Amino acid sequence: MRAKKLYRGASVFAISLIAISFFNADRPDDEVFANFEGFNPNCIQEEMEGGDDDSSPSYSGEAGEWTDDGTKSNEIAEDMWDYWKDKGFSGAAIAGVMGNVAHEGGFDIPDRAEGNYGGDSKSDGISEGVIPETMSHYPTGETGKKEGGAGHYQFTPYTKFAEEGDDDWKSTEKQSDFVWSSEVEDADWLDEYIELDDVDEAVDMWFSKYERGAELDSAKVESGKEAYETFGGSDIEADSALASAVDTANEGKEEKKKEEAEKICEEESDSSDDSSSGGSSDLVSAAEDLLGYFDYVMVHGEEHIGSIDDPDKDGETDCSGFIWLVFKQAGYKAPDDMDWFTGSMEEDARGEEEYLEKISEDEAKKGDIVIVTADGKTGHTAILLEDWKDDKPKDNETEIIQMGGISMDGVSQDAFNSSFKSLVNGDHEITFAKAKKD
Repeated sequence: MRAKKLYRGASVFAISLIAISFFNADRPDDEVFANFEGFNPNCIQEEMEGGDDDSSPSYSGEAGEWTDDGTKSNEIAEDMWDYWKDKGFSGAAIAGVMGNVAHEGGFDIPDRAEGNYGGDSKSDGISEGVIPETMSHYPTGETGKKEGGAGHYQFTPYTKFAEEGDDDWKSTEKQSDFVWSSEVEDADWLDEYIELDDVDEAVDMWFSKYERGAELDSAKVESGKEAYETFGGSDIEADSALASAVDTANEGKEEKKKEEAEKICEEESDSSDDSSSGGSSDLVSAAEDLLGYFDYVMVHGEEHIGSIDDPDKDGETDCSGFIWLVFKQAGYKAPDDMDWFTGSMEEDARGEEEYLEKISEDEAKKGDIVIVTADGKTGHTAILLEDWKDDKPKDNETEIIQMGGISMDGVSQDAFNSSFKSLVNGDHEITFAKAKKD
């Protein structure tokens, strides 16, 4: 899920925990599923959703049923319906969005903070300063801490959209505009999605392409059908010309966020005099520019990510493919056409040092590379976002940027011990290395 978590009540969450325990029965208690080279890329979503549970409810509280004409939640839902209608979506395509949102943040309030299930912004809304709940594997946001989801679409980490207390959270239109401008507008699946005429297919496609979930909850399909009936979906035909013509209000805001992130990166960059490798602001900056990019798939080759100079946000790669792209963009040495993986990266750093110069953990700084392999066949790699902390690997909270790990959000930030947990809890090799200038 682009970084979105299913919006559930407390009883459903309890069921999820039971399902997780059963699913992990043969694994160590402290092991989590992860996107490592050699691991199933979809399993973390199953952990978060509790496997086959299809009972997540559509929520309605003080604002009334969102399908009942004249209620507050119905007005909010209609605002979202009209937004996507104005983008040229067919009735079925709009219903696909609505069916998913009904089980993410819902329509009672626009600013729901994850883990809060009521219908009052003052007690449940991030616009009022309510901080979303988190789990150990959640990504780190602009607060420097792990952040949960918020809003209709449950943006995770929430600061990818706005800070807590920001009035933008009260706007259904601004949240939808962010979904549009940050991803959907340029998605390679948009043209197909706009034209859909089947609600079941639309709910499924939005779930898989935007939410990036593992297994569709049938309740979302039912809510999509309710939206289609409530707002007259059968009368709305697709108009792809509208999608091409509408300006995106949040482009300036996103660009400003990007510039601010780059400025912070430059200010915090390592002051090392070693200009030939590692710890450099240009490598970290290139990595941070790719936050939110790509789907995790264990494929290599430039054709899967678009190109070095103009990567496709909806492209596919894995952890070592991401590191390769960052190296190429920042002017560091890397093999042709993504021809490496964690095992060969480790071998190079510990052997010929053609691309990577092995360093000790005491030397590992922001901008250096960490590689962990287990049993000689699985592994994960990431870039350090701060100097390596003097803690045992399983307890080490050094911030990293990565593709994969336990994140379903494309390129993401996290703590080392969270993303590498199931590797370092068993027999493993850990290697630190500096990139070498091309």
